[in-house]
Amino acid sequence: MSLRQSHASEEDTKVRFITPALLKAGWQTKQMLLEYSLKADRYRIVPGKNFTIRNDQGRRTKPDYILFRGVNRPLAVVEAKRAGKTARDGLDQAIAYAKLLDVPFAYASAGEMFLEYELPTGTLRELAMDAFPSSDELWKRWCALRGVDAGDAAVLEKAQYHTSGDAMTPRYYQMQAINRTVDAVVAGHRRRVLLVMATGTGKTYTAFQIIWRLRKAGVVRNVLYLADRNQLVEQAMTGDFAPFRSMYKIRDRAIDRNYEIYFGLYQQLKGGDQDPMMEYYRQVPADYFDLIVVDECHRGSADEKSSWRDILEYFSSAVQIGMTATPSEREGASNLDYFGAPLFTYSLKQGIEDGFLAPYQVVSVHLDKDVTGWEPEEGEVDVYGNPVPRRLYTLNDFDRTLEIKGRTRKVAEVVTSYLQHLGRMSKTIIFCTTQRHAASVRDAMRECNRDMMAEDERYVVRMTADDPQGCALYHDFTSVNRSYPVVVTTSKLLTTGANTKCVKLIVLDSNIRSMTEFKQIIGRGTRLVPDADKTFFTILDFRNACALFHDPDRKSVV
Repeated sequence: MSLRQSHASEEDTKVRFITPALLKAGWQTKQMLLEYSLKADRYRIVPGKNFTIRNDQGRRTKPDYILFRGVNRPLAVVEAKRAGKTARDGLDQAIAYAKLLDVPFAYASAGEMFLEYELPTGTLRELAMDAFPSSDELWKRWCALRGVDAGDAAVLEKAQYHTSGDAMTPRYYQMQAINRTVDAVVAGHRRRVLLVMATGTGKTYTAFQIIWRLRKAGVVRNVLYLADRNQLVEQAMTGDFAPFRSMYKIRDRAIDRNYEIYFGLYQQLKGGDQDPMMEYYRQVPADYFDLIVVDECHRGSADEKSSWRDILEYFSSAVQIGMTATPSEREGASNLDYFGAPLFTYSLKQGIEDGFLAPYQVVSVHLDKDVTGWEPEEGEVDVYGNPVPRRLYTLNDFDRTLEIKGRTRKVAEVVTSYLQHLGRMSKTIIFCTTQRHAASVRDAMRECNRDMMAEDERYVVRMTADDPQGCALYHDFTSVNRSYPVVVTTSKLLTTGANTKCVKLIVLDSNIRSMTEFKQIIGRGTRLVPDADKTFFTILDFRNACALFHDPDRKSVV
């Protein structure tokens, strides 16, 4: 009895027909990844409730086979179908998987033949079961389709991934970002690359693998990882970059030339406010670094008027890779002008839909004076006895030009009430207009939560540049395993790069001026940590920011 006449399953098709055909064509089992889930379970917020429902989408997004050239370089996907079906029944599914993985070849089979679809050319052809192309044949075709000559192809073959003991496989979009960048540098000979990846999608891991592969291929040797905050550097060095043995954090403005992977701060290398003319980066020749990775590149390095731009221009011969969740397009400061159009983009909306980022809900709060404004009475004075100029003060004035203590108290009461609904120990960040405003909100929150402060004085703290005591608790706040601090008030300090995995509530009480800043703030809540009961987050919006910055790339749940 043939397979076509039996009740054989899809698994039977793979075991009896497809796998033997692949092995006969010379493919090795280590080149096959079976039923790798391209997406994760997606969490959906139940409207009006503070919990989520998990939807299993992994079963629907598992190619039966992904065929690799080396480690984590997919060339093709193969979709199997059970008896009673034909190859044509699986072709569209195979094509969809191929698009997700950015590969040119899609195959489908029910055991009777292979259907091959070449995506770049739209060519469809039938192949006998014993005529499946070998790895070398597909690699040559891949190179021809991508315009890669033999010399560059040989270099790409050497650009292998770092593989760890846990055999971690990158997510599909990370593979795309890593492979596209390496291909662009090696085969496309690009010197400037921009990667746009939403907060929480693994930009640092992606950067590590790009650097590792380019060094393995012998394309680069000395590498500079540039950031503007110590926490970004420390997170990279102790986390994803740990496999590098020859790492050095530039300290005291001195560059030790005995290392290969360097980490530095813009302001430190430039000289900062104290020594703006020192330009410490000039200690090494302009061609010393072969590769520079610019973390959070939206923060000023691409600004033509920024002193930080001088560093990139000095090392202009190096390959420079900008990474950000929020590319800036301001005139004179456009990442696109400096790095070029993004080579790869993975948005917050995609991350939520794929199940890799936390969904969120927006709760808008409209206080009476925020709507109507406030005007002082004749002769009214402030707390210092100074007359308050008579005019109508609006939301843009509050807590910057003018502080209304009653409003600050009301904000604290609303946030406290929501925490009682959400859970008193829910990690929270309150974004304020200024550092002084952050101190006022901290004090009001402490007053509204005296019972929690009595249990632990770290329940509410301020983390701003002028508050070293609060900043000293940063690692405790970002830790998955430490409960305190719970509520943090801040101004700008936590907008970028803060790995606040377990934040469940983001409060907006600041006049946010740009889409870039807005997206960065929202990114503090996007991490998914199901083991710590973090499967969504809430935005409590006092300043109407969510309406001002409507963006189709965001995925909001109202």
